[in-house]
Amino acid sequence: MDRSLGKLLTANAIPLGASSLVLLYFLRKYWNSATRPPFPPGPRGLPTIGNLADMPQERFALTYSKWGEKYGPVTWITVPGQTIVIVNTYDAMCELLDKRGVNYIDRPRIVMIGELVGLDFVTVFLPGDTVWKEHRRLLKHALSPDTIRLQYSNLLVSKGSKYVKSILHRPEDFILSLKRLIGETISELTYGSLEDENGVDYVTKHDEFAEYAKLAAAGYVVDLFPARASVVLPFIPSWFPGAKFKRDAKEWREHLTSLRNMMHNGIQSRMSTGQGSRCYITNLLADLQRLQDETGADVRDDAQAVHDSGFSFYQGDPSHYATVSVKTFLLAMLLHPGVQARAREEIDRVISEGQSPEFSDQDKMPYIRAVVLETLRWNPPAPLGSFGLFCQHFELNITDCFSRGAACIKGRRRIRWLFYSQRNNANP
Repeated sequence: MDRSLGKLLTANAIPLGASSLVLLYFLRKYWNSATRPPFPPGPRGLPTIGNLADMPQERFALTYSKWGEKYGPVTWITVPGQTIVIVNTYDAMCELLDKRGVNYIDRPRIVMIGELVGLDFVTVFLPGDTVWKEHRRLLKHALSPDTIRLQYSNLLVSKGSKYVKSILHRPEDFILSLKRLIGETISELTYGSLEDENGVDYVTKHDEFAEYAKLAAAGYVVDLFPARASVVLPFIPSWFPGAKFKRDAKEWREHLTSLRNMMHNGIQSRMSTGQGSRCYITNLLADLQRLQDETGADVRDDAQAVHDSGFSFYQGDPSHYATVSVKTFLLAMLLHPGVQARAREEIDRVISEGQSPEFSDQDKMPYIRAVVLETLRWNPPAPLGSFGLFCQHFELNITDCFSRGAACIKGRRRIRWLFYSQRNNANP
């Protein structure tokens, strides 16, 4: 009798214990939600998956604008692995990222593409530390209007003329030609060359790795788990069932290492022989060399920051975004022939027949500039960049308030920002 009772208790212990753990989990979750300040308003989510079922698959503008009308200037939603904050007004964007932007310069851990594949050195994945600040300083200088005009205007004008000629000869390939042209421009601007000493094409190699980076960024289970679980998952053996991410990461990391070594060795070889054009990396390395010669300072860390920030120019498949922007521009011109006619009139008035536009002509063509900016605002190629949708990951490190103090969030939380103020009619 006692033995039967013991077996019965043992058989019931496992499901009873599991049920107790589940109950404790939900009680703790309820207690935390009841005692913390309320989050900013947003659609009510479901247990575990949050608002995953509410996320639009197409026509994002309609969904986000409806949420903005219903919930106010800031909408808060959650999906597995992250929180998404949608900022619907220009005032809210300025309040959060201009006046209190220092609160959001940190980054969460991005396990797959960052740590396992090895892209955690590029600027967009760096935490808000001294290395990131150095990258930001270098890029801010290199991409400033004055620097572009003084150092890279000839390159950009030359590539623009080359693209126009390619359209005249092969109009059916205008998109493929543009994609190649953007890759060449970035390669020459960054490295001063299109190939290494063995004739390996930089643009082709970067395009190959860009495909791997897209797959890595598309979403892996390892990135959906909270930070504590992510600490364990990367150390799972590659042969373990469900650990395909380990095998993929190993293959892609090898490609990345080979690509970085090729770019680094190529720039060093050209600098030692005096070959190649002046570019972002050679200009900065020359400045560092002068500093070392004059002061004896150790500039190895600074040189590494130059190489790493230069590689960051390629991240995000910029040639793809450029081709999308050109397609959008062409569509806009077809839909609005009046705008096209006015833009053409300004070009004919400023640019002499048979001449190509120069950087010095920009100030004389305000309407063309407005058309370009409106194209980027109207239909941005991706939720990324200073125009249109700006999408970036940050960590919330201190208490902050949304909706003008109506709700507060405290502690560290992975956040993804979607800025949708450019679609707000209040900001024409």
